[in-house]
Amino acid sequence: MRGVSFATLHRSLCSVVRVGTPVQPKEINDFVRDDLERVSGMSPGATTLYRYRSTLHRLGLMSKQGRAWSVELNDPLVRTLTTLHPSEGQSLVARARIPFAEIVLRHPDCRSLLFDIFVPEASGTLDFDAFCTRSAPVGWRKMQRGNHPRLEVWNRHTKHRRHYEEKQAILSVLYGLRYWVRDELGVVDEYAELGENAATLFAVQPLPKEGSAWEAQVLDAVRFVLGQRRGTGWTAFEVADLIRRYCVAHRQARRVLFAALEWLRRYRGSEVSLVPTPVAVATLSASSASREHLELRRYYRDPRGRLIGDVRIHSDAEVP
Repeated sequence: MRGVSFATLHRSLCSVVRVGTPVQPKEINDFVRDDLERVSGMSPGATTLYRYRSTLHRLGLMSKQGRAWSVELNDPLVRTLTTLHPSEGQSLVARARIPFAEIVLRHPDCRSLLFDIFVPEASGTLDFDAFCTRSAPVGWRKMQRGNHPRLEVWNRHTKHRRHYEEKQAILSVLYGLRYWVRDELGVVDEYAELGENAATLFAVQPLPKEGSAWEAQVLDAVRFVLGQRRGTGWTAFEVADLIRRYCVAHRQARRVLFAALEWLRRYRGSEVSLVPTPVAVATLSASSASREHLELRRYYRDPRGRLIGDVRIHSDAEVP
């Protein structure tokens, strides 16, 4: 399990369906290669092409008999994906995210490697609704034992812990499954826990990027933040604490909270004070470029590009 573009998987799947007959591995390679060259301008190598074919097969999107590959149209989730018009860019079309998430969550290897830690009491098929409503946030940290990397993952509610020492398992969790559900499918979000040198993964509800539903969610987040004020005068908020109290607790992506802070800056500017944090301070404890990137996810960026780690809001700020 490695990083792949689910938009490319979706378009390749639909291309095979349009052929109407079983295809050979070379034809799948051609679909994937043409798609990646069109979208990214880069020609994938043999290893990358194998990774895409393997993902299509291992997730049950396609079956093979000998060298003949066919789309698993008997699977309702796969059939649903083939009826959706794929996007033309790098991002997966929004309506395909939940079917893909269901396919990933139900896979036995994916569950045993990571998702059972989110919902340890789940039995039978794990669908997205159960994952989103019943899962707990999960912490993780990467360590070294001598010259060997070690990954620790734990449920933040039950404290149940799991350790990975095999290189392939660590790569599959951090750069396969974590990347899939966070960056490709958008059903998990993540932020850094600085004091623990760890990070937290938590389930989120997928949201549209615009429109009335998005605006309503942003205003709900605004009301939540304003509702946390205490007394009269100014109340100070740490952005990382708001992520825990709103995003994690209410299963909402950080972008909703950050959009709410932007709304407050624009429409309640005289009652809101943004406190910037220098980049050097924000990344002071980062030990690598990847850790630095993760730690920066704790901050809201204002229109001037400043990292905002703290917000002060006056009691006079009117609730919308």
